[in-house]
Amino acid sequence: MTDFSIIHYKQPKALAELKAKTNELQNIVETIGNENSELRQAVDDAFNKGKQLESQVAASFTEIEELASGTELQLSKAFAEFHAVSNSVTQEINRLTSISNGHYYEQNIYLPGSSDIFYPLWWVFPKKGVSTVTITGSKFLLELEGNGAVWSGEGRFMEIKRYIEKRKQSVTHVYHGLYRKRRSVDGSPLRFEGDHSTSYSGLYLRGDCGYRITTNWNIDLNRQKGYSPTMKTIIRTSGNTEYYVHPLTRTEVRPVVADALAYS
Repeated sequence: MTDFSIIHYKQPKALAELKAKTNELQNIVETIGNENSELRQAVDDAFNKGKQLESQVAASFTEIEELASGTELQLSKAFAEFHAVSNSVTQEINRLTSISNGHYYEQNIYLPGSSDIFYPLWWVFPKKGVSTVTITGSKFLLELEGNGAVWSGEGRFMEIKRYIEKRKQSVTHVYHGLYRKRRSVDGSPLRFEGDHSTSYSGLYLRGDCGYRITTNWNIDLNRQKGYSPTMKTIIRTSGNTEYYVHPLTRTEVRPVVADALAYS
């Protein structure tokens, strides 16, 4: 026969363990502060989940005390359920701690041009590991992961992880190999390299909007210095060829889903 007095010993110990874990989540919240609103929301949600689980586990112990019939099976089942809940919270703590221990960089930009024009932004992903770029705007979210450039880096890729658009399209031509043009400086034939950069990644954002750009590395973000629809910016010169970017009109916009697997 099982001695159910063990419940009165293990219940406070088990609840104290779970409360310690939710308190640890609270410490993560305080560490993160308001630097990253999306990450803060994720941690807050996990913390609230932990508090709910505390109440659920406490209720489970109360129910077992009231309904205990002296069987070993019921007691084992109660503690198995508690440990499953505890492990779930622990995994969430480890995941969020891993994220919050990283370094994030944020910058706000405003593109004051026309809302019918899309302006280029370009950068180079670090050559090692997986780097992230998150761009948020008015009812707009784009999350990217990538590595290196088309001709450099370990994995040499860019992937669209999440894209949410609640109003007219804000982004186009999202490519690991930045969409750009080329022209001959002396009239001789151009080298055949297509319309995508082998050195830069990038995209085009709608004008007359502000954006927040968050990365896990100190990104060197390039953009045009003016907002004329006809402005051209040279990004590279090689031999007889100039490579340049220029704003795109709404008639040139491409669906983002069609660009998801485009690397160069």
